[in-house]
Amino acid sequence: SLVESFIERQSKSGIGMSHNSLKLFSYLEFLEKSEPALFTSSRIKVLEIGAGLFNFGHMLAAEVSEFEFIVCDLPELIPAAYEEITEKYTLTGVDRYDVFLPHELNSFFSSDSKRKLLFALPTQLDVIESTGWRFNLFVNHESFGEMPKDTVNGYLKNVHDLGAKGSTVFMVNRLLRIQE
Repeated sequence: SLVESFIERQSKSGIGMSHNSLKLFSYLEFLEKSEPALFTSSRIKVLEIGAGLFNFGHMLAAEVSEFEFIVCDLPELIPAAYEEITEKYTLTGVDRYDVFLPHELNSFFSSDSKRKLLFALPTQLDVIESTGWRFNLFVNHESFGEMPKDTVNGYLKNVHDLGAKGSTVFMVNRLLRIQE
């Protein structure tokens, strides 16, 4: 069952059982089954918009050996996610990864770390594009449903511009906020 699989595979991650974590784990299992090549590639490059506390990303980090992960989120959400990662997630059985904040953009790109995460602001996506960095997995879970459609369309343009050829777009947005 999904619960047994979560307990078996994610017990080392430090992410407790909750409705949200089980839901995100089901997304991860679906992604693994539908895009297995992502999990066997030498290095996965991920762009996630609206990662919350980075639960999905941390679960993914437990399953791959090398990754470059960029999370684009609102500035008021980044400190809570950073604290969750540095105070809880990096102390678990999941291999360590380096975490960079928005003001450390250059350090992220110059780092030779094989497992690294950058929190970026929406205004930094154009700068990231100018570096030539391209993702092979884009992730968005439900946050597009909380945004005005013009904002979502702007992000989708960034997704188009930052995606490598043949990249995977993995979105789950079942809920929609009423647009005014």
